[in-house]
Amino acid sequence: MFKLIISVCFLFTILVSISKAQMAPPAPVENKVYDTMVGEWTADAVMMGMPFIDNLKIVWDLNHQFIVLDLMATGKANTSMTYQGKGIYGVDDKGNSKDWWFDTWGASMVSTGTGFFDGDVLTITEGNDMYKASRTFTVDGNQMTMHAKGTMVTSGKDEAFDETTIFMKK
Repeated sequence: MFKLIISVCFLFTILVSISKAQMAPPAPVENKVYDTMVGEWTADAVMMGMPFIDNLKIVWDLNHQFIVLDLMATGKANTSMTYQGKGIYGVDDKGNSKDWWFDTWGASMVSTGTGFFDGDVLTITEGNDMYKASRTFTVDGNQMTMHAKGTMVTSGKDEAFDETTIFMKK
């Protein structure tokens, strides 16, 4: 009987240890491209044909599992024109990028994407029902270049866009 009690206690200890190990969050993500993107950035940008000033803040969040991009764009000529967006970028179990973009256009315009890292460049393919794009991010010192090329539905038809925005670190 004593051996049975010891065996049950031993088995219980092993099961509890295994379940606790499985419940622990993963180690923080290590990604050199995301690391270089972290910081506060500003850029002169064009959105829908109008000049804007973009202010972008990127931080690691949620146990260093995701970078969060907070963008606030203000019209250059008309400061009442604003756009706000929030991106959440992570790395999946295969080492690829996975991203979500939310903005002032609401839930129907949320976009999702996937991508890959090649050296110091992040390339993502993203979209929703209204637009599809390929986007690259390259950081060189205090400069981050974001290039986006794709299509957006405007007045019921696909309109092509090809834009490069150069952010400078604040």
